[in-house]
Amino acid sequence: MTTPIGGVLTQALHSHRSADPGDVYDETLRVVATRAAAAQSLCKADIGSLVMWKRITASARWAGTLGMTPDAEVQAVTGNAWALANNAQLPAAEAGLAAFRELRKLPGLGGTGALASAVLVACAPDRMAVWDQRVSSTLEAMGRRPKFTAGFYGRYLEELDHMIEDELDRDAQRSWKRRDVELALYAIGGRADLLAQVRR
Repeated sequence: MTTPIGGVLTQALHSHRSADPGDVYDETLRVVATRAAAAQSLCKADIGSLVMWKRITASARWAGTLGMTPDAEVQAVTGNAWALANNAQLPAAEAGLAAFRELRKLPGLGGTGALASAVLVACAPDRMAVWDQRVSSTLEAMGRRPKFTAGFYGRYLEELDHMIEDELDRDAQRSWKRRDVELALYAIGGRADLLAQVRR
């Protein structure tokens, strides 16, 4: 049976998708993901597209440093991350953590993890999920935010799995992906009324 928290997640995801019924905003992500699937890596232009998609400020020093990094190096690192994220022999959380750690070799793909997680979603849209400030704030309000220490991205993916298993009914469990939970958390983080309903 869907719990009250599951009901808020469902409401938030529906509200988020209703605001963009054509799913236009994620066109950029889908283009990058399609290119990544074909190349099994990302180049600097792909990462730049994700910076725009996530509305990340690119005026920091890392952006210039990444720009001066040869594309061959960027593609080598993201290629390793792509292979790790899509390794079906590994549980998604373990694969995601390994890929996340690989991406830290590149400028700008460490720090809070927002850009690195966006790259991972482009690498493996059905397995990975974006981490950002709004998702973090929602999980903090729920008392479910993973500690930002070594291994946090893997714990984050595990937490998304736990939310699907614990908060949603069996029919929903079969259809929800980690990205769906992430989008619901993102939407909740932007609405004080929903945030108040999940706060513990």
